[in-house]
Amino acid sequence: MPESPAPRLPFLDKARGIALAAMVVYHFVWDLSFLGLIDPTIRDSLLWSGFARLIAASFLILAGIGLVLAHGQGLDRAKFLRRLALVAGAALLVTAGTWLVFPDAFVFFGILHAIALGSVLALPFLRLPVWVVLAATALVWLLPFLVQSPAMAAPVLIWIGLGDRLPNSTDFVPVFPWFGFLLLGVAVGRLVDWSRLAGPEPATRPGRLLATAGRRSLLVYLVHQPLLLGTLWLVALMVVQRPDPEARPFLAACHAQCAANGADAPTCTRLCRCALEATRAEGLWASLMRDQLNDSQRSRVEAISRRCAEISSLR
Repeated sequence: MPESPAPRLPFLDKARGIALAAMVVYHFVWDLSFLGLIDPTIRDSLLWSGFARLIAASFLILAGIGLVLAHGQGLDRAKFLRRLALVAGAALLVTAGTWLVFPDAFVFFGILHAIALGSVLALPFLRLPVWVVLAATALVWLLPFLVQSPAMAAPVLIWIGLGDRLPNSTDFVPVFPWFGFLLLGVAVGRLVDWSRLAGPEPATRPGRLLATAGRRSLLVYLVHQPLLLGTLWLVALMVVQRPDPEARPFLAACHAQCAANGADAPTCTRLCRCALEATRAEGLWASLMRDQLNDSQRSRVEAISRRCAEISSLR
């Protein structure tokens, strides 16, 4: 029989709350960019992509630590299965919701899917020597660089993370290399003497708010993005100006070409708006309208078009 689980640690709840706050900031900026309220290229920048990866890694590390605290002294099967059902059910809700909103880029294996499957895969590592856990962590991180196969990019296998291409998804957290971060959390959870880190609830109001959010992390994760995106979509309807008369012929031609290439209307709208704003931002608009682009400028406009096509399709 498993021993009594370790008491809940307020500072870990606060850490989850900080990760949630970072996630809300990321999604807020992503939504602004997606809706055309700010520069549409921001959400695809290396800095912003790195921020997203840091957030995902923190959730997985915290999940690994939580797995040790809950079951490190012995598996409480009922508790584990109950939590697994909640996370897996929430992952299915995310898949269904994103399929309705982003049918061409829905989330089929995102952070919740990774936590659900990773929690099962990590169970043996709760008992294995810590050095084995760390060695497995390194292997999971390294394997995608050593093995990349077109066969593993098939739809039924791409979630493993060993394919030679990335799928079109708004959130993709494959087993390799991301399971390594959950294993790292397991190693940290087993190496730290958590009884020495138990302490009182946060004294400040922001600290208490973060800890409360951390205790309800799954609920916050599920509701924050629909609220954010829905609210900002209403704002966009009110504040995004209609294109000026000079831009209308360009947008009409862009939409026609985009539709002829098989893209849907929302994608074409994002692509053409991105191209319009980027050419104006780089001082190419006037020459483009007068058909007076030199070779260098023409190459830059073509690069902008390709970049906007990638961003608009949510790659």
